[in-house]
Amino acid sequence: MAARGVRAASLALLTTSGAWQNGDERTHRETSPSAMTENKEHDKLFADLDALTEQQIEVGLAADVWNERVRPLVQHYLYDLKLKRVEAAADRLTEMEKAVRLAVGEAIKAKTRANEALIIGVGAMLAAMAGALIAFLALRKYGFQPPWR
Repeated sequence: MAARGVRAASLALLTTSGAWQNGDERTHRETSPSAMTENKEHDKLFADLDALTEQQIEVGLAADVWNERVRPLVQHYLYDLKLKRVEAAADRLTEMEKAVRLAVGEAIKAKTRANEALIIGVGAMLAAMAGALIAFLALRKYGFQPPWR
């Protein structure tokens, strides 16, 4: 799948890289039966490249496994693989940043709610203590004597 975009670009690279000298020759080449053979060769090349890892392709380039006509295609294919890997890593990083922002936002909301609950709890405790004091004073004024007096 990744090689489809590379195939079109590499075919364009071949046609503009001086493989054909002039427009008439290029038109003849592209419409001739040998052009279909080249397409099959390119398909086979990309099928072979799809089966290799980046490291294997780099080793093959270093060892001059591919001839000068195919080498630019292989290099372009390798650069395209690396670019896609870097883009995927950047996408994952962006998704992680979004997740971190969401988690931080939720943590801030949770902290705010906890502080609100603490304030309400302290207020309720003070109200209960004030109510108990008022009740104690009222009972004392109207004849209640605690047993310890």
